[in-house]
Amino acid sequence: MNNAQKVAVAKAVSAANVKKAKSALKPGTHRVDMTIRVQGVVTKGEDYEKFPTTSTPWLKVVGLLVHRSGAHRDHTLQLLQNALKDVNDMSKEEAAEVMEKSGVNACILKFKAEALAGVEMQHADGPCTSKLTFKVVEPDANKAATK
Repeated sequence: MNNAQKVAVAKAVSAANVKKAKSALKPGTHRVDMTIRVQGVVTKGEDYEKFPTTSTPWLKVVGLLVHRSGAHRDHTLQLLQNALKDVNDMSKEEAAEVMEKSGVNACILKFKAEALAGVEMQHADGPCTSKLTFKVVEPDANKAATK
């Protein structure tokens, strides 16, 4: 199996698909014997460099921010709690609109330019996208009968 085929199979059993299937599966032992035809295209984007923010311990950062707010500690904590609630209550579209109109995106860019200026960038694999169809190939009834 080549790398594109491996990616295609992984897309077929993505976490979302598996979660739905597991939820619908009845308890018990289920025998499986099938052949699947996967057809389509897999596209890999260029690799890129990114800030290592996913490995940053953000709760510790927030804790330090609140602690260092001194006399404004309670107000800072309230602002963070309100922001967390607001973000969780918004759809992606609403959040994107609010972030653009309110200047939050500009603040994020400033943060990246200044606070992350000395942080070493990390390599990231380019994204993989796919347009695939999956079909269970039914065994030929005549072949099955002769085995």
